[in-house]
Amino acid sequence: MDWQNRIKDKKIVLFSAETIPSSAGFGVNAFNFASALNIIGAKTQVVCYNYNNKSIKQECIEHVSITRLAYYNKNIFAKIFSFPYLILNYYKYVRKCDVVFIYGKYLVGYELILLFSLIHKKITIFRSTLLGDDDLESIHRQSKILWPFRRILFSKITCYFSINSSFSLIWRNYFPEKPMIFESLQGVSIQRFFPEIPKNNNVRKSLGIPENHVVFFSCGIVVERKGYREIFDALKNLEYPFVYIIAGQYSPSTEHKSSKTELEEMLSLFSYGKQLLKEKLIFTGVTENVEKYLNCSDFFIHGAVAEGTPNALLEAMACGIPIICRKTDGVSGEILKANENYLEYSNSKELISHLKSLPFRKNDLNNLAKSALQTIRENYTFELVIQRLFKCLEKTKE
Repeated sequence: MDWQNRIKDKKIVLFSAETIPSSAGFGVNAFNFASALNIIGAKTQVVCYNYNNKSIKQECIEHVSITRLAYYNKNIFAKIFSFPYLILNYYKYVRKCDVVFIYGKYLVGYELILLFSLIHKKITIFRSTLLGDDDLESIHRQSKILWPFRRILFSKITCYFSINSSFSLIWRNYFPEKPMIFESLQGVSIQRFFPEIPKNNNVRKSLGIPENHVVFFSCGIVVERKGYREIFDALKNLEYPFVYIIAGQYSPSTEHKSSKTELEEMLSLFSYGKQLLKEKLIFTGVTENVEKYLNCSDFFIHGAVAEGTPNALLEAMACGIPIICRKTDGVSGEILKANENYLEYSNSKELISHLKSLPFRKNDLNNLAKSALQTIRENYTFELVIQRLFKCLEKTKE
């Protein structure tokens, strides 16, 4: 039977602490993955949190049903009050679906989702999102007395979705033989990004981007882990005209749960960047038309010191623009290969050197960008990733 027919009409629920309009990477990917599954013919639903009940409870976007469960997290008593309601809904949505997809450890009581899935014999997929945070070693370290229970549950899932080899290696340290690992990037929508469209000054003008400037672009929440401070310091050394655009959350949001530390970092980085680069720095906030900014940009910069595999990085590759990226475990040497499809840096000195040389390396950089685009088209479109995933799941029945 054709793999698409095996997916058609399957009821798939994707549990994620957040989803759009939150800019959290795992939440955006949960929605995008659900949308891609819908196009193939599956019936998908994203179940996430409605922090303090301030967002729309239920809506349908691009044929994806989104249900937001009320979760009051202002204090410990509010969290305890929320828990019974969450448990009942976890059970409800697990029971009525065919496939359960869990994005990371960020769901309160995600162990119960795993347990309900096991009881009802559902196909269950667990996907970690950030190295050093929800890989299995980190979960073990944070588990304390719950680890034996969690270990049993993880050993019973159908498939672990590993977005890079570092996640896989950690998983295999705990489960040398089972459950099955599906190792792949999370995928990107090639239809949404249009590298064939030439850069257009009219589009730049409509977005408030100065003409005849080199445009650098980054996408991601404005916190220290993303490496923005180092990028600001490097850009101040440039003598040619440029603008640096950051699309991502830089202030409090009702959709994204930010810690006190994150909010302090947002404020600090916003002030520092503006003080250092002034009008050369543009914060767009969370934007739904990131592809327009990508296709108006000359270079994409990614400076994170810790990652899973960022959606924004895949999207930049799919747009065919040159990428400058910090050497990061789980990214460098995997999807990105230095001097083959991107420019790599390990410290501020190397970043500054790359930035200063860019105007003199146009042909070289265009070749890197074409190679990155080819990598996405041939291996990591959503359709290709979903096809491989479900073929992998079929093996568990053999």
